[in-house]
Amino acid sequence: MTLVLKSSFIHLQEHGRLTSRSKSLPPKLQVRCQNTTDKYLEQVQHRATNLQPLPPLPPPPTPAPEDDEMADEEQDPEFPGSRGHPELCRRPCVFVGHGSCQAGLDCRFCHFTHDRGFRPSKRLRNKMRGLNVPSILLLLRNGLQMKAAQLAQDLPSFHNLRAMIEHAWANVDQTAAHVEQTLQARVSSHPVSALLGDQVIGRLDPVLYQQIRQELTALRAGCPEPVTP
Repeated sequence: MTLVLKSSFIHLQEHGRLTSRSKSLPPKLQVRCQNTTDKYLEQVQHRATNLQPLPPLPPPPTPAPEDDEMADEEQDPEFPGSRGHPELCRRPCVFVGHGSCQAGLDCRFCHFTHDRGFRPSKRLRNKMRGLNVPSILLLLRNGLQMKAAQLAQDLPSFHNLRAMIEHAWANVDQTAAHVEQTLQARVSSHPVSALLGDQVIGRLDPVLYQQIRQELTALRAGCPEPVTP
């Protein structure tokens, strides 16, 4: 080995190969190159063979009706939604205003215009949730009395429906009933189908509840068929 000093730089010129390495030098590193992509795919394939099949998914739960929905959502297949407008019809169709409802008068929701909101405000619904059963019966009793006085000639009589409420009213603690006049006026301004929605009658006795629902269906059956507005 020859060391040459040239232009302030040291150049190492090696003649032949050294027979031995200095003990201070680290040992030679052995580098092995491996295709990382192939190794990754091999691991994935190995894991895939050991996977167990997933159990079948449970059926999706049936969505419950909204708690704040007053309108009756039960579908009467024999009656279109506009039948009995404006007091006994179902809630307004959300598509008819955009002209995209293809069912026409056979739609299960009302296609006619309502002068007042079919559904009360959230604040009003919260107040009704705090009513006890005697107060609910008083609310229905007074509301149906007001509706009977304003009943259109082409709608059937509410006599049987009012008789059910009166019978239930006579068998409750009437001293526990209290309804604010403002609440009574606002609720009574809505259609009868909204007044008899699950939001109001849902906490009544199950027998009375079913009787009211059956009578509402009978009232709709006595209404004339809807005609194009």
